Amino acid sequence: MSAVSNLTILACWIILVVYWIAKGRAVKPVLEQQSRSASRAYRIPLLLGGILLWAHLRFSPATERWRAFAAVVCALGLLVSLWARRILAGNWSRDVTFSLSILMLKIRNKILSKSSCAR
Repeated sequence: MSAVSNLTILACWIILVVYWIAKGRAVKPVLEQQSRSASRAYRIPLLLGGILLWAHLRFSPATERWRAFAAVVCALGLLVSLWARRILAGNWSRDVTFSLSILMLKIRNKILSKSSCAR
């Protein structure tokens, strides 16, 4: 059972990465990218969380029940992320960016708010 749980989790990650890369090719062009410091603001805590998770999994005993539970949670997480990627795909990318359509919406909203104030 341990091998099945491990393979399920590994398969979920492989499916996620392949799907993410395949769908990432069709995103809108990047208009503005984050600075390195802004990018580090979320990447460093994410890296630290991954290290702590690895250390916990490496040094804590895992029962078959916990491994099965982890595989189910991973599979559910995969389904949610694939659904979200499909629904929000036009505005997602590998890095946090501002798409051209988002900028156009902001400009349109400013113009509309100015024209409504002038009336």
